Amino acid sequence: MSSQVSRSELSPVRRGPIVDNVNHHDDGKSAVQDAGNKPNDHYKSKLSPVRYHLRQACLPIIRWETEVLAKFQASIRHPVLDFYFAWTANLASHTFYVLMLPLPAWLGASTLLRDLVHVLGLGIYISGYLKDFLCLPRPRSPPLHRITMSSYTTQEYGFPSSHSANATAVTFIVLAKIFELRDSFCATTFYALVAAMIVYYVSLIFGRIYCGMHGFFDIMTGSLIGFGLFLFRWCYGAQFDNFVFDNSLPTPVVVVLIIAFYVYLVHIHAEPVDD
Repeated sequence: MSSQVSRSELSPVRRGPIVDNVNHHDDGKSAVQDAGNKPNDHYKSKLSPVRYHLRQACLPIIRWETEVLAKFQASIRHPVLDFYFAWTANLASHTFYVLMLPLPAWLGASTLLRDLVHVLGLGIYISGYLKDFLCLPRPRSPPLHRITMSSYTTQEYGFPSSHSANATAVTFIVLAKIFELRDSFCATTFYALVAAMIVYYVSLIFGRIYCGMHGFFDIMTGSLIGFGLFLFRWCYGAQFDNFVFDNSLPTPVVVVLIIAFYVYLVHIHAEPVDD
């Protein structure tokens, strides 16, 4: 027998804090406990007709991608890449952005802070809404291995990729600011900042596929959400800020209206049908 073993045949392992998570039943068959993998009757009985039919239209894409993604992952997987992509995934997590957001305020970049808060808040909401609205699964594991430092995320719905939405919006917001301030940087600093943002973005987008957490459909949709939010903020951010700061209405009224609108968005958020 050859001493070489396909990585897709390896049993689940833990490399330090990184979970190489493959779900198995006792009989070795693919697990169905992941969110979005229950029988179709479960979703047909619990979802509205619109939600169910949209889910059924998207589900074949998710299923078709699984084998393609598994072959791709097995062909390039390496422990160093496992470590790199598992760690860089943290740089598009909600926790990272919450910790990072005060930094622009401390540096006096209030406009950048408002831009980031808007695209991240709405990106998290929209991607989360679509996840719970369509109840679509992640690519199956096995055959894929899910490589993550946050194993609980493997139990969440997959479509769309919130990491992609966050990373896309943040990357374009920061790149726009870098180009706006280009004259204040020396050439080396400018190109280094642009290169750093490109590495950041590619690492996060490619990493979601490498880690078996998302397919191409999830990534493309999440990226479109992020880019759309960037465009919206870039085109209409000043108008929104003027509404808040220069409106003829008293400031407390404006604050109450904004809070009421966001509370309404929370109220109408789609309900998931899996635990």
